[in-house]
Amino acid sequence: MPSIKSSYLIILTILCFSLSVAGCNLMGGQSKKPESGEQKPQAPAALEGMLKSIEGVISEVAQKSKMQGMSSLQRSAKVEPGKDSEQQGGGQKDSGGENQAQQGGEQPGGAASENLTPVMDWKKEEDELRKLHRHWNKLEPQAIKAGLGSDERDKFEDNLNQLTRYIGSKNIEESIIAATSLYMNYADISQVFSTDIPPEYYRTKFEIMSAIIKSGSADWPAASNHAKKAQERWDSFKNQLKEKPEELMSQCEFAIQDLSQAVSMEDFNLVMIKGEVLMGVLQELEAKMS
Repeated sequence: MPSIKSSYLIILTILCFSLSVAGCNLMGGQSKKPESGEQKPQAPAALEGMLKSIEGVISEVAQKSKMQGMSSLQRSAKVEPGKDSEQQGGGQKDSGGENQAQQGGEQPGGAASENLTPVMDWKKEEDELRKLHRHWNKLEPQAIKAGLGSDERDKFEDNLNQLTRYIGSKNIEESIIAATSLYMNYADISQVFSTDIPPEYYRTKFEIMSAIIKSGSADWPAASNHAKKAQERWDSFKNQLKEKPEELMSQCEFAIQDLSQAVSMEDFNLVMIKGEVLMGVLQELEAKMS
């Protein structure tokens, strides 16, 4: 169902741009001194850089999907009239075919059709990916020293390598899915450091994004599972948060419930709307926590 895939990646473009804006100050308190009794080391700059690169990859790839979707619509618009005129041609089929062949040298219709497909330049994704690898190289020894387990490290590296392969093969859909999985691994790494935002928040966000992605591919059982986990993660996050902006917390609470209900109704248009509202409120919450 191409139209569904195009639609859900377009909404991811909106969601991911909000992520990038919010991500600018996620480590706003990294220069603060640890509180007395604090055992975790303060988050290094490479941790923030890694998150920005992950979100940068998602945003750029999702934007390409939007371009691809628009190109598909243009191709459909060009092809349909051709079918109609072919049917109307009737008895002139043979002569029309000869004329079309003769005109082919002057007006290459094939080239015009190909021009409807935008040239996909993956330089930005590749640049963000290189940054991500460099940030991880700087962060890895510090994270291990801070207590990052080998399992968490290996999972991150496996997903990073997978993302690298998908970007190398210019696979839009799989690149977004792989980058989203990497976002979940980020939460495991950030857990060994002292940060302004609890790691469980990122896990909540991962489940929300995954619920939207699975809804877009009409995998409703998986979407329902992610929506359920988003609620569970959110409950855990609330217990970790020391200072709670009550109004925003309530808005997020209801927005997560609304998204879950939209998924249970298997209504993708509703999922798009509720997902966009939820991500917008989460962005406001991030700004408060940073």
